[in-house]
Amino acid sequence: MKKILVANRGEIALNAIRCIREMGLTPVAVYSEADENALHIRYAEKVVRLPGERPTHNYASIERIVEAAEIAAADAIYPGYGFLSESPELAIACRDRNLTFVGPAPEVLKLCRNKLALLEKAAGLGLRVPKHSKPVKDEDDLVSAAQAIGYPVLIKPVLGSGARFIAKAYRKEDLVDYYRRLGREQEIQGPRAPFYLEEYIRKATHVEITVLADEAGQVIHLGERECVIQRRFQKILSETPSAQVSPELVHELAEAALDLVRSIEFTGCCSVEFLVDSRNRWYFMEINPRIQVEYALTELRYGVEVIKEQFRIAAGEKLRLEAMGAHPRLHAIECRINAEDPMNDFRPSAGVISEYYLPGGFGYSVLSSVQKGHRVDIYYDPMILKLNCFAGTRDEALAKLRFALDAIRLKGIHTNIPFLRRVVSSKDFQEGKLKIDFKAKDYLQGNDRNRKHLEVAAIVAAMDQEIIGHQRTPSYKRRRREFNVWNMSGRLDLINRRSL
Repeated sequence: MKKILVANRGEIALNAIRCIREMGLTPVAVYSEADENALHIRYAEKVVRLPGERPTHNYASIERIVEAAEIAAADAIYPGYGFLSESPELAIACRDRNLTFVGPAPEVLKLCRNKLALLEKAAGLGLRVPKHSKPVKDEDDLVSAAQAIGYPVLIKPVLGSGARFIAKAYRKEDLVDYYRRLGREQEIQGPRAPFYLEEYIRKATHVEITVLADEAGQVIHLGERECVIQRRFQKILSETPSAQVSPELVHELAEAALDLVRSIEFTGCCSVEFLVDSRNRWYFMEINPRIQVEYALTELRYGVEVIKEQFRIAAGEKLRLEAMGAHPRLHAIECRINAEDPMNDFRPSAGVISEYYLPGGFGYSVLSSVQKGHRVDIYYDPMILKLNCFAGTRDEALAKLRFALDAIRLKGIHTNIPFLRRVVSSKDFQEGKLKIDFKAKDYLQGNDRNRKHLEVAAIVAAMDQEIIGHQRTPSYKRRRREFNVWNMSGRLDLINRRSL
């Protein structure tokens, strides 16, 4: 394995290319028309353009990716996360063309994609799983299954991964409506797949265990990540170690994860996901058979570069257990900064980034592939960067995170930064009390304090527009650099946080 095609874009592609070059290998990048000025293609030895503007025509097309690998004479394909990272079909295509797929075998990917089969496998090993139904046949079967489990329930596709096509229902009418709507959305993407129902665990903590496994049968874990801050089942803030789950319980989860990974003969990197309820009872959820978006948290805590370990495992090397035996250190927290408008139901925000500044120094790490002048497109995932803050204690890491969210300068698009500021500044989050069913609206315009905060922001924006309309002299420009809307909004934010 000497030349590796990175079948992805954005941060994960940029970081994978860096790792490939540091390992003395040759990286190949692919890009779409929307990414012709992207950073990740600047650092690859060779680049291949993918036709089409929509992901289904480029990054998510097995035919295009394999064709690009053959054009570039690559001998391996690295999928990263998202797109084709969990596709058994891509793994099969690689096998058929004598390409190394940097990930598990197609048979393992098929099992992990089948949520019901994996739940049954876990239950057979003695792991506790949520109550769930068989695939529902029609609406009558759907309603009967929900009554047997008890509301609230989750409706999920039998085949698939991630948060797509999942909904939570508290009553029959909503459940039937979700079933119809999710089915229509599926049909847009392709053939309609069956759904099943699963018990919704209230007041739960989401914990995932990172596992590495090589072809020699060595399997290790790299601790846990806690992911309670989610929207529509999409993680937006994670941390390690967990603020809510005890080390003893984490050890129990890790042992269960290792047993399950061994039983399915997994090789590569994966995350085994659990829910822990208010009584500290845990339930197995699923396996994500690829690197997670939050991998940097694990790297910061353990000092292990997960992407490089994926390459070593794919090349047939054994895990270097002696290099991973160090005790974990530091507390790390990660925010996904998304191009979306929190005050407009978090709808995606497209545009050109006109101002871009990120804080630096010890304890700050930003993973991103955007820059000033970068155009954010609506066809791709809204995540534009990942902000990681780390320190010796959780309190210190939180202090850094609050400062970073205040200090970031990102103009030209809407982002979820104001929402994240309010979440991390809340007493419940600082005390580690929030659960996965927390209500995002409580951190928007839902209370007096936030309404006042928004009023201040509106006043600042109006003042900024008025100033922009004035004639600017050199002295004015100099004063403007010292006192601008960003400095002003930051100060008002601090004032309001202390006084409202």
